[in-house]
Formats: sequence, structure tokens, C-alpha cells
Amino acid sequence: SPHPLIPSSYTFEQFRENGVKMASLPMVPAVWPYTRPIPAKKLAETAAVEQRAGDKALLLFGFYANFFRLPEAFPELEFTTVSAPPAGIQNVPPASTIGEYKYIFAGDVNEESLRPVMGRLAAYVKNGGTLVVCGGPFAFGCGNYSGTFIESMLPVKTRPFDCLPACVSDKDGRTSVGFSETDSTLFWIQKDEVKPGAEVLLKTAAGDPLLVKGAYGKGRVFAFLASPLGDESRDGKAFWKNPAYLKLIHDKLDCK
Repeated sequence: SPHPLIPSSYTFEQFRENGVKMASLPMVPAVWPYTRPIPAKKLAETAAVEQRAGDKALLLFGFYANFFRLPEAFPELEFTTVSAPPAGIQNVPPASTIGEYKYIFAGDVNEESLRPVMGRLAAYVKNGGTLVVCGGPFAFGCGNYSGTFIESMLPVKTRPFDCLPACVSDKDGRTSVGFSETDSTLFWIQKDEVKPGAEVLLKTAAGDPLLVKGAYGKGRVFAFLASPLGDESRDGKAFWKNPAYLKLIHDKLDCK
């Protein structure tokens, strides 16, 4: 039977990419159904984090994080990967070491998963760190960010079911759209609103914001709104396969 939170008009055409079964439509409800309130103590956990950023990066690894190819885009960095399942990150990095990372990447991670590290993420960024949040069917609005603490840190305002076809005339994410400064294309995008004062670094050919940068305390938060879904067989330049994408995302996120 259909999920009660997914519109009955949605169909789920399956295909394979690198041996991984994917879908041409978002596969999760607009609101993760098992959310719990965050204790006030957790929200207030913003003690100073000593920034000792070197050649290290932390990757919070959600379901589609591998398609963003972040270790390949930043070969100069030593990556630590932490699994970020929907019910919550278990292996929380110690507060004493989180300041060592030049970047923290969240790859297709929902809000419930981020809760165990939320206070430390806020402290890390407030004290000068760089957080990069990447899209997907479990992130941003589809990951229940709307109205939560993580959304307050982002340079975009989310909305439920924001993972939508990048081409406005399309209905199932089969038609790809190019984006600025590269010949890469994408099929799905998190269609969210840029907050006042944030900077749009990349746009799609249709004019939708794709990479947005904002400030949080002394640090920076990037929202990469590309979603690694779609019928790649119709266009060989899907961003996750294009070497030009790797260099572009590295250069745009560079924080020398």
C-alpha cells in the first residue's frame, strides 16, 4: 500500500547507476515520521571549539553521499567518514577534535540523523568552521529541515517536498538541466529560497540557485542543492560522472 505521506500520483521508476538501485523520484515522505523534540540543552550546546583546521575533512555519510564524490573533489584532504543513518548518527566525533576539520560535509542527511551532532556542528561553524550541506531525497525539505535548528544555520529556507525536477516542464526527472561554469547537468534539485544576505555561487540554466553560501557566526555554511537522482542514461554529462564537476565544486568551496 502507498505511504500515507507520499502523494498517490507519484510513481517510482527504478534504474541502476554504478550497480546501485536508484529511483527517478524522491523516495521519502516530506516529514520523517519518527522525529523527536530536541532538548533545550542540546540546542544550547555551543561551547567554544578551538579551530585547528588542517588538511582534514569530516563526511557525514547519508544514503546518496557517494554520488557527490567529495573525497575525489578534495584529494588533498584526509577524510574521516561517519555513517549518518536516518535514525541518528551513533559515532559522534568528540568535541575536542571537531575543530581539526577544514570542512564538514553532510551528504544527503536528514534532520533526525544530525540531531546527535547538532550542538557540535553549531559550535564548529560559529567558531570559524565550514559546513557544506548537500542535497538528495533525504536532505533539506525532504529531510525535515523546515523550521528546525539546522535550517537556521543554512543560507536557504527549505520547504517540504523540495526535491523536484530541475526542468520545469518535466514531471519525472528524466530531462537534465545544465548549470553555470561547467557542462555538467542535473535532473533533480532542491528548490529552496535563498535567505537575505546569502550569496548564490552557482545557478542552473533555468535560473534556480544551485550552490549558496551564507555566514553563521565566524564560519560559513554552503547549501549544495543538487540532488543525485535521474535518468542518467539519457545524458552522459550527469554531474556525478563529469570530471569538470569535481574541479568546479572544489574551486567554489575552497576556503584557503
